[in-house]
Amino acid sequence: MASIIKFPNSFDNRYEMKKLREELERLILEEDNLIYIERENIRAKYIREFGSKEYKILKLSLSYQKLRRKIEILQAKLNRKETIGREFLNRLDRDIEKEFQKYLEELNAKLEEINWAADRFSSDKITGQEFIDFKKKYKELVKKLHPDLNSGIDPKLLEIFYKVVDAYKNGWSEIIDLYYELIVLADDYNAEDDRLNYKSEIGRLKEKIEKIKTSIADIKNSYPYNYKDLLDSPQETQNHKKELDDLIESYKTSNKYLEDRLKEIIENVKDWKSR
Repeated sequence: MASIIKFPNSFDNRYEMKKLREELERLILEEDNLIYIERENIRAKYIREFGSKEYKILKLSLSYQKLRRKIEILQAKLNRKETIGREFLNRLDRDIEKEFQKYLEELNAKLEEINWAADRFSSDKITGQEFIDFKKKYKELVKKLHPDLNSGIDPKLLEIFYKVVDAYKNGWSEIIDLYYELIVLADDYNAEDDRLNYKSEIGRLKEKIEKIKTSIADIKNSYPYNYKDLLDSPQETQNHKKELDDLIESYKTSNKYLEDRLKEIIENVKDWKSR
């Protein structure tokens, strides 16, 4: 009986490469879903739950720091028995506003986040079966266009790939449908290149797989994904809101004390001559 000849770098390598590509594809889709869908949804949900309270805390914190700074400057001037005039007080207010400009920018950035989250939840997003089809088509496009799965991909196709990723990120189903029809339905044949260096390609795929696994782990351990458990627990959510409310009240009390102290200092100033 004739023995079956088993050629090296053929069936076994081809099979291993196929399995590696399938794993890489799965990991790419998982990473994309984490970055563009799940992470952004978690971020929006976090801001929706806690954003307004965090905004109040930032605003009160800014007021606290400005009041404390103003009192510090006035008290130092009084200790040196220097004259405090109205012009100085007006200039002091302007200087403090400039000094804390970066904190005001943080406050505005927080407000923009709140507006972004409101827009994300109020906009028409695809759901249900439509979303399942959307992800399925994206998966097929990734197979055809992702540079990690297609070595030496044509630059024009690579440009399309970036457009597809952008469409997936923003939930633009019409764009995904367009490229799905153009790329996937128009080309359903994927011939293997027999001249491929299997050993090199297998090594490349393994390296990519490890990098994406590391990236996925980093995503799941960073903001906002690390708040997922908090948001998934109604009790933990309420507890965190209570902590923020307590901090708000604490700042209000501190600010009231500083406002009274500032008023007392200004009322005790005897010389109001302009300097």
